[in-house]
Amino acid sequence: EGMEKEGWQNVLGFIENGGTVLSWGRSVDLFTGVMEPKEPLASFRFPVTNVSRQFAERGLSIPGSFLQLQLVPNHPLTLGMPKFTGVFHRTNPILETEIPAFGMSRRVIGHFPEGEVLLSGFIQEENLLHRSPAMVWMQSGKGNVVLYSSLCG
Repeated sequence: EGMEKEGWQNVLGFIENGGTVLSWGRSVDLFTGVMEPKEPLASFRFPVTNVSRQFAERGLSIPGSFLQLQLVPNHPLTLGMPKFTGVFHRTNPILETEIPAFGMSRRVIGHFPEGEVLLSGFIQEENLLHRSPAMVWMQSGKGNVVLYSSLCG
């Protein structure tokens, strides 16, 4: 059924008070609005959307493949990592960001590059992924949320 309103409020309070949440796979939907609490919290919305359904309707298919990811260099979350890395992706979220509301920051830390994305496996309609965010950092209050659409290999 998902998270109850009280649980969601606890997560938001944890973030606002300085907590850090890392989320990947289906748990990303908690922060993209797909898994909303029973009573939607209109006053709080993260500036990220999961567009995987829309991309699937346009033909994107990734049954389980190793994809290339381009990282922002010298960010605290990517320090020591190469500019390009591989990630495993299988029906994971596809992220899209928007300008955040007042009092919130967001930055795309990693995205699928324009050009060759597939490193190994199969992908259909690869071009839909070009420049799509794959790692997004958000700051709200004193805390942080990091969303990963795929797992680094």
